[in-house]
Formats: sequence, structure tokens, C-alpha cells
Amino acid sequence: MAAYEQLLIEHRGRSYKFYDEGSGQLAVLILHGIAVDKTWAVPAIERWKQNFRCIAPDMPGHNGIPLSGIQNMGDFARYVKDLIDVLNLDNVVIFGFSMGGLIAAKYGELFPGDERVRGLVVWGSPVMGGEQALGGRARLIVSALKRVNPYVYKVLTRQIVLRVLSRLIGTPLDRQDARAMSKFDLLSARSILEMIVNDRYMLNPSVEMLGVWGTKDPFVSERNYVYAKENKGETCEILLVPHGGHFGPHDAVMKVYQAAESFLGNVGKTLILRVK
Repeated sequence: MAAYEQLLIEHRGRSYKFYDEGSGQLAVLILHGIAVDKTWAVPAIERWKQNFRCIAPDMPGHNGIPLSGIQNMGDFARYVKDLIDVLNLDNVVIFGFSMGGLIAAKYGELFPGDERVRGLVVWGSPVMGGEQALGGRARLIVSALKRVNPYVYKVLTRQIVLRVLSRLIGTPLDRQDARAMSKFDLLSARSILEMIVNDRYMLNPSVEMLGVWGTKDPFVSERNYVYAKENKGETCEILLVPHGGHFGPHDAVMKVYQAAESFLGNVGKTLILRVK
């Protein structure tokens, strides 16, 4: 796995840590999910950096970026908008996974007139809002986090313990994700999960959007795909990929990346995407 230089800037009193790799007329802003960090984006950067400028930031509450001032998912979207401002991006697609996809959807809802953002990709995200949007294992985690003692949480989030527990529940973590999760504090976990389930997300942006969900996702209910199909705007394409959600096998994840690559290559054109 490639090692990229972490860039650090301050803007409007906030810190930004991010990778900025590759080049091209189109920039792809890659947003990770809850409890991990920007290293999650490395496989996507490896695939896309030859054709696109790939920017992967840490979200607030992760990897030492303070959560202070972030009270809802709209504040996450504003944090992303400030990064687009300071980097002076004028031709960008926001690609978000899980929590990152919710931020992308919220961006489209809050900033419909931002012509710099040409498209949105929402992958494996609980866009219905509420705990019914979560898969069974995610609901168990939410319930446990509400009750867990801080000391017990600290023990359970040691890297070696996380990797053992993840194998036992059938969601194996790689070393990078386990390292990121070990630094994810309990207060941030509780706060961000509450923000996620207490919001709802519009899927009618003024730009093109690709939404992708997977079957048998342990963390996000397939009902989100049904919700997206029933509530999508005219510029949205919604796909269901077998096992193409959280902890999906390699071939399923590759299908998602292929669909995203087709989307990135055709932003501004008619969307005709099919996953075989």
C-alpha cells in the first residue's frame, strides 16, 4: 500500500489533514466513513490518481481533527465546503462512503448553487435517517456505545482487540482501519452516531449523483436502496451491487469502483450506468 504525504493547513480556525495526489481537470474529494480516517481512501487514490486529482481529508472527530463546532451533518458539509474554498477547487466530484456519503448528500442539499461541484457519489450510506437505516450489527454497536464505560471502551478499542473482535463478528479489519479506530474516542463516537441517525438526507441535488448500495450489508440496511429509488431526483442514478457495501468482498468493491469511474468520466453527460 502506497504511503502518501499528509498535508496540514489551518483555515477559518479549523485544521485540515489531507492527501492531495494525482492530477487532472477533475478533482475527486474522497470522504471516509465513521471511525476510520483518510487512509481508507488509499485504494481509490491508487486507482484514480493517473486521471484525476485525488484529495482525501480526515473528517472532524477523526485522526486528531477536533469535533468542536460540529453539531450536525450540515456542519460536516460546511467543513468540506471550506476545504474546497481554501484549495480553490473549481471542478470537483464529492465521493463519500458511509458517513462520507451522508456528507456528500448533505452538501448537495445545502449548496445547490455551488457550480464548482459537478457531481456526488453516495456509497453505502444510511440516507433514510433514524436507526431503521442501520443494519443489525450497527444498531447493536449504537446501543452498546450508549452504555459502555469509558475504560471498557478504551480496552475494546486497542488495535489487537479490535482485530480479534472484528473477526468474531464477521467484519475483519485491516491494520490501517484498526489503527484509526483505536484513536476514535468515545465522545466523538457517540456524538457522530447521534448526528447520523437524527438527520434525513435529500437525494434531489442540482448536479448528477450516483448512489450505490450493497446487498447483505452488515451496517446499512438495504431499505436505504429502496428509499433512494423512491425519492431520487431526475439527475440521480441508483444502483444495488451484490455484497457491495461495508466489508464487501474484493470483486464487489471493484464493481463499485468501476461504476464510480464511469460516473467520473461522464460527469456532465447523460448517466448510463449498469453493473453486470
